[in-house]
Amino acid sequence: MQFTTGLILLTTAASIASAWTFLGYPDNDAGGNVIMSSAGNGGSVFRCLNFQSTFNDQLSSFKWDRDPEEFCEFTIYRDPLCLGPRLVTSRSVTQHTDMTPATNNMASSVLIHCY
Repeated sequence: MQFTTGLILLTTAASIASAWTFLGYPDNDAGGNVIMSSAGNGGSVFRCLNFQSTFNDQLSSFKWDRDPEEFCEFTIYRDPLCLGPRLVTSRSVTQHTDMTPATNNMASSVLIHCY
C-alpha cells in the first residue's frame, strides 16, 4: 500500500515539472508585472506564443530557463504569429536579460522549439 501511494505521488510530481519557462517583463531588469508567462514539458515542441494585444510591443526584459537535459531554444519575433525579423534567439540553459535599445518595445511573439 505504501509503495503504491509513493509511486502515485512520484508520478504526479514528475508530470508537474517544466522543461522550460519563459517570463516577459515591460521594464528592464525584470521590472514591472509579468506580461508573458509560459512553461512546457519539453519533448518535441514547436509553439508560437503571441503577446496579448494590450502588451504587444512592450517587452523590455525576459527570463528564460530550461532543463539542461532538454534541448530547447526560443526566438522572439517583432511580428505576431512568429513572423517578421528575429529580435533574440537563444539556446542557453538560463538567460535573464534586457532587450537591446534597438529591439526594446518591439516584440510581438515568442517561438519555443524543443527537439
